[in-house]
Amino acid sequence: MPQTVGFYNSSDLASNCLLFQQAKPARIDNVAKVTSYPNPITQGISYVNLTQLAAGAYTIDVTDFNGKAIVRKQVQASEKSIVPVQLPQAVPGIYWLRVTNAQQQLVHTEKWIVQ
Repeated sequence: MPQTVGFYNSSDLASNCLLFQQAKPARIDNVAKVTSYPNPITQGISYVNLTQLAAGAYTIDVTDFNGKAIVRKQVQASEKSIVPVQLPQAVPGIYWLRVTNAQQQLVHTEKWIVQ
C-alpha cells in the first residue's frame, strides 16, 4: 500500500515565492481516558469512570447548557474510581461534564443528554 504524504503549502504570489513543507502528524501523548455511562441519562444518575487516570485529586463539574453549575464533586482517582453523579433535579436537556485535575487543567469534557 502506498504511503500518503501531506504537504503544507504557502505562497506569496506578489514575489513568485512558493513554499512547500512536508506535514508532520500531530500527536497527543497524554490523552486522559475518561468515560461516562449511560448517556443519554434517563434515571437521574450517570457514572464517570476515572480508572485510567493517574491517581490524584480531580473535580467533576456538571453544568447546564447556559453554564449554570448543577453538580460539583471533589474526588480521589485510583484504579477503582467509578464515581456516581446524581442529577435528580435536572430537567431534560443538554449538560456538560468537565473533569479537571488538582492543577485546574481540563482533563475531559463531554456533552450529556438528560431525557
